[in-house]
Amino acid sequence: IGGDFFIFLSSQNSEWNSRLLSEIEENLSDLTETVDHFDGASVFFTDLNDNEKTLISTEDPEFLGGSFTLRLSFLWNENDESEINLAKKFRKFIESEDFKKIMERFSIRSSLFESKNQLLLMLLAKTPEQLENVLQEIHQIESRFFLFLEVGSYAFVPSVDVLTGLRMGGLRMGKLSPTAKFKLRPI
Repeated sequence: IGGDFFIFLSSQNSEWNSRLLSEIEENLSDLTETVDHFDGASVFFTDLNDNEKTLISTEDPEFLGGSFTLRLSFLWNENDESEINLAKKFRKFIESEDFKKIMERFSIRSSLFESKNQLLLMLLAKTPEQLENVLQEIHQIESRFFLFLEVGSYAFVPSVDVLTGLRMGGLRMGKLSPTAKFKLRPI
């Protein structure tokens, strides 16, 4: 049985995150393979006044409270001045009012994380189409940002109620098959 498993941990204590992730990886090592790992600090986020705009509501009750995410991981060569400058330009764009207006227009929450020579942009939305529209808009503004895109992936982030329903047998696993089209795919 194939599938993706996306884990996102965030806390004030990075040691706690590392320990918890190590335990998760150890317990799932026979079933999973780590494809990508990012360890960095949050540097920017857009906060919508109404977080409900990014959560699936009554239009799809079986996925109620869930969300879709687009994860873009950018990696640049720290010895290449042009790539460093492009990364700085990308970060400046993500922190700009223009980007914030795009997020508000499409009702998307965003978070930007940074490590030594890598940026991770995570976008959360009610529908995958919203994420695709934002991706196209960013590409139109500056297509060179995608020159150092290392990984781009879509995922469905279920609510606690959906996860509990799966565990308790309230939902058939096959019912989640519509999310298969949001697995890793080219950006």
